Amino acid sequence: PSAHLLGAGLAALERSLHTVRLPLATEYIRASGINRLISTTCADRIGIVAAGKPYLDLRQALRDLGLDERDLARYGIRLLKLGAIHPVEPSIIKEFAGGLSEIIVVEEKRSFIEAAIKDILYAVPGAPAVHGKAGPDGTTLFSEIGELGPEAIAAAVARRLTAHGDIGSVTAWRSRRRGERIWLPLLTRTPYFCSGCPHNSSTKVPEGSLVGAGIGCHTMAVFMEPG
Repeated sequence: PSAHLLGAGLAALERSLHTVRLPLATEYIRASGINRLISTTCADRIGIVAAGKPYLDLRQALRDLGLDERDLARYGIRLLKLGAIHPVEPSIIKEFAGGLSEIIVVEEKRSFIEAAIKDILYAVPGAPAVHGKAGPDGTTLFSEIGELGPEAIAAAVARRLTAHGDIGSVTAWRSRRRGERIWLPLLTRTPYFCSGCPHNSSTKVPEGSLVGAGIGCHTMAVFMEPG
């Protein structure tokens, strides 16, 4: 590493990024097996891919839709859990996509994984359709705003699954009344610094000072009254 990010030094870093470091990272990801195909059969028609927290939310959503491992195999639903999202390793995507008619990409915020998958599969003959932020009709499937939860994921996945045919538990989930919550009475607890935390005193600054909050508990200072 060098701080000389100018001229020939910068060009050499750019060259090594694309010809050495990213290829090595891609090969490591392939060899390590951290990307895992789950619930896959030769008769699968629909693939769902996710990583990190959205993957856990996806599994909860599938349970809410009444789909266990046997149901996934029965209805031809294949899952891919990505352990690394950059770079997206091409061989696992091509293996995952084999025989599918549609891939559903579950990810929060912008379409990072979706774009990578589309790029990998663009020139592959017979590649499946890929839908993430928008469905085939162009309407929103997974929002780019905020975070995704199991219920939002279940609604989007159910919408795409029923487009391929009737799945009893999914159809029942869509038809029943949703959105009802049981609100429990909770005590109001004002956040405060842990006992002995040095940030307790570090937020007390000289009068007239201009300060900015850092990460973690420092952010509580933003909600404190001046002084």
